[in-house]
Amino acid sequence: SKEYLQRVAEIIWQSRPKVELTNHIGLTSGKPALAAAGLPTAEAGKPHQPGGSCELSIVDAQGNWVQMLNTLQGGGIPGVVVDGVPMVGSHVRTDMTADMSGWFTGGGRSRSIIGSTLVLREGRPWLSLGTPGNVYGTMPQVLSSILNYDMDPYEASVQPRMDPLRDDYVLEIESRIPVRVVMDLAKMGIQLQPLPMFDYNMGSFQMCWRDESTGFLNSCADPRRAGNADGF
Repeated sequence: SKEYLQRVAEIIWQSRPKVELTNHIGLTSGKPALAAAGLPTAEAGKPHQPGGSCELSIVDAQGNWVQMLNTLQGGGIPGVVVDGVPMVGSHVRTDMTADMSGWFTGGGRSRSIIGSTLVLREGRPWLSLGTPGNVYGTMPQVLSSILNYDMDPYEASVQPRMDPLRDDYVLEIESRIPVRVVMDLAKMGIQLQPLPMFDYNMGSFQMCWRDESTGFLNSCADPRRAGNADGF
């Protein structure tokens, strides 16, 4: 219901703090927390980029589209090797809010959120995209940047990404946002927890799309994990 979503948006908007709350964060979390949030005294750490899942996006001249996730994890068991590929273990939790959940007995199957998405225009595939890593938050952000703000798909994938605002008003976001944004968020009582500039946990989008003006097919891979765009 569009009316319901509009009402929820109005409630969230009207619930924004009306007073400056930076000092609240300083009193409850200490000055180091303010600095760590990305204020001028903060020092960015060097990100560590281990291996992990990767998205695959493929399209051909005949109009066949494939969007799929390639991963070493899920319901796997540490130490098991399948066709020469070692499993890194299970990320499944018995939690109804988990993005990967399931039971460990009784023949139960894992339930997982998959980000593979196909966007149509007038019934024809126009854009395919997907990513591993926190897809419940990263997919809407990139889609919104493309569909609502008319960004180029690659530009949309490079934008700083964040996890949903936590219940304790902490916002985990890649540390590539202007200081004024950090300060304005602090005034709203929101404490930033900076992530690496390009955090692999925020996924790595692989996309294919059709240029409506030229008809050419395009592809891109964002810089957070190993990926490459190619064509022939």
